[in-house]
Amino acid sequence: MKLHIHFFKLALSGLALAAAAGARAQLPAAPLAPAPIGVSASNALQPAAASEISIDASKTGAPINRHIYGQFIEHLGRSIYGGIWAEMLEDRKFYFPVPAPDAVWKQTADQATVLAASPWKVIGPAGTVQMVEKDAFVGRHSPHITASGGGVAAGIYQEDLGLLKGRSYTGYIYLAADGDVAPVTVSLSWGAGGANEAAQTIRSVGSKFARAPFRFTAGADSENGRLAITTSGKGTLKRVRFAHAGGQCGGLPPGHTGIAAAIGRHDLSLAGGQFCQRL
Repeated sequence: MKLHIHFFKLALSGLALAAAAGARAQLPAAPLAPAPIGVSASNALQPAAASEISIDASKTGAPINRHIYGQFIEHLGRSIYGGIWAEMLEDRKFYFPVPAPDAVWKQTADQATVLAASPWKVIGPAGTVQMVEKDAFVGRHSPHITASGGGVAAGIYQEDLGLLKGRSYTGYIYLAADGDVAPVTVSLSWGAGGANEAAQTIRSVGSKFARAPFRFTAGADSENGRLAITTSGKGTLKRVRFAHAGGQCGGLPPGHTGIAAAIGRHDLSLAGGQFCQRL
């Protein structure tokens, strides 16, 4: 039997959680930009030490609306992804093939750590997971998990998740399957053994996509939390899609948007092109 998985998202409820791994980007020196209204620059193409800038305060432009400001940090290393964004899973839409053929992480020329291959790992023998292009749920392919039955577990997992004791982690998953793959188990663990794991069972998986929400509460702090989806049935689990649920504003938890409201930011353009109004 095969299990088809495509999209998975896990979010911390009420508070964003930074991933344990991740490096800050080292930004190169910015080139001299063209002069704005009311500012003239001489020798603009010369090194900074030889440049001169003159400001004429009598020359002004139109007033700048208080809702317009210059802040963009989405691609500054791990400041958003693995940082203040509530989303915790990497490659939840399975852009990269599973399993990864090479190193999962790489460093850019600016020494920023970025994802280079799938962070999802396989539970089961070689060939358990196949990337199938036909009828892909999102993108060019979807992972299909083949389960042989007989009580032998098959699935995928992602580790290195930072967890906080007592915090809730919420999400939902879309599943479709061929054969008798059910029940399917989604679990979050913060240590070895069943005592350090919270699990939720999906008892029925049909041939059409169905949405199954889940919520876990971490029993301890961990820098190596693990989220897994497994089946011991027989058949193909396919086209799985994970996504976080509720309590967020464009992927950011209420605590962060509350801070923005407190400092008077009423319209915000957030990472990923999300937009919040009337905070």
